[in-house]
Amino acid sequence: FIFNFHVNHSLPDYDFIVKEPGNYKIILNTDSPAYGGHGRIEEKTIFITQYDEDKKVNRLKIYNTNRTALVLKRTK
Repeated sequence: FIFNFHVNHSLPDYDFIVKEPGNYKIILNTDSPAYGGHGRIEEKTIFITQYDEDKKVNRLKIYNTNRTALVLKRTK
């Protein structure tokens, strides 16, 4: 789950730790026009984890758009 409720501040290259490595896809996007959003997020994007050697964790990096919530699911 990723949330950004700020009224005008999006977060480019928002980086966070995930438990399992792999590919992640969007399964819920509150910015979708179907939910009254602006359609600014490409829902077909696949996010691929990167392994952080220094901290020994898996990370994802996304563009965290203002006034949105996303749910991602690991696909493999």
